[in-house]
Amino acid sequence: MPKPDDKIIGNTKPKRVDMKRENLPFQLAMPGKIKSPLEYFMSFFPQEVFDIFFKQTNLYSTQITQAKGRTAVTILKDNIADFIAIEILMGVVDMP
Repeated sequence: MPKPDDKIIGNTKPKRVDMKRENLPFQLAMPGKIKSPLEYFMSFFPQEVFDIFFKQTNLYSTQITQAKGRTAVTILKDNIADFIAIEILMGVVDMP
């Protein structure tokens, strides 16, 4: 028996929810073509973003190395893409 100061609010029994497609309050949009992981990635990071990374990285390299009297290191666009791919793969955790 519950104590007088224990308050039971509402029905404590969980409700069953019908999750059939026609009963959902929203419509699921099915794509015409299933995209590859690379296509999904490129939809968030278009080529223009890689161009900005490329230009700014080389600009920074030139500014820093000239200030120290060294030769600038030229980074290629492929190097930027490889670096981002490695960063993403390092973030993937294989869980049992």
